[in-house]
Amino acid sequence: MKGSRQINPGQFHPFWGKAYALLKWVLIVFGLFSLVFILMGFTHLPFRCYYWLGTSLSGTPANPDYIVVLGGGGMPSRSGLIRCWHAGMASDFFDSALVILALPGDTVTVPGDLSRMFDELVRQGIDPGRILTEPRGANTRAQALNVRKMTAACKPVCEILLVTSPEHMRRSVLSFRKAGFDSVNGWPAFDRALEGNLSFNDDQLGGKGRWVPGIGDNIKIRYRFWDYLQYEIMIMRELSALGYYRLKGWI
Repeated sequence: MKGSRQINPGQFHPFWGKAYALLKWVLIVFGLFSLVFILMGFTHLPFRCYYWLGTSLSGTPANPDYIVVLGGGGMPSRSGLIRCWHAGMASDFFDSALVILALPGDTVTVPGDLSRMFDELVRQGIDPGRILTEPRGANTRAQALNVRKMTAACKPVCEILLVTSPEHMRRSVLSFRKAGFDSVNGWPAFDRALEGNLSFNDDQLGGKGRWVPGIGDNIKIRYRFWDYLQYEIMIMRELSALGYYRLKGWI
C-alpha cells in the first residue's frame, strides 16, 4: 500500500529490538558454523584430528607392569566390546602384565556392566587371575587416582599401558601422568573398516527414480562423509573435556 512503512520489531519496546538483533546474529553464526561443519565432512581433517587424539601421546611401551582398560559405555556397547578386544591383544603381547579394569560398578559377582566386561576380557583369553578391578572411579581423573593407589607398591617406576577409545586417549594419558605415573603409554582401540568391496551398480538393481543420480561407486558419500561427521562431534566433545581438565588442573 502506498505510504505504508516497514515495521521495526523494536519500535514498540527497546527490548524486542535488541532481542531481534541478537537472534539474527545467533542464527547467522550458527548457520556459518553448520556450513563449515558440513564442508569439513568432505575432507580428511576430521579423521586426522581423531587419529591425532589417539596416537599423539600413545608411545611405545617396553614392558608394562599393568594394562589398564578404561570402561566405555554400557556392556555390551561398541566402545566396551572393542576395548575388550584390544585388551585381549595387548595382554597376549605383554603376557606378564596384570590387567586392571576401571569401570564403575559394584563387584564382579553382581550382574552388571562391570561383571559383563570382566567376563568379556576372560572370553578374549585373559586369565581371570590376571584381572584386577577398579570399580569406584566415575571419571578419568578419579580412575587415575584410584589406580595409582592400587599400584603404589610398584616402584620406583611403574609402567602402565592404557587401553581406551582413540578420542579419549590423549586426555587419559595426561590424567594418569598427572596422578603420578612416570611411564604411561597407550593402546588406542581403533576399529577397522570393512575389507570387502561395497561398490554396486545402481542400474543393475532396478527400482524407480531414473533421474536420481547413482551413488553405488561413491563410498565417500555413502559412508565416509557420515563417519567424518561423527568424528567431528567426538572431537568437539573431547576438546571441551581437555579444556575443562586443564582448567581444573587434572592434566
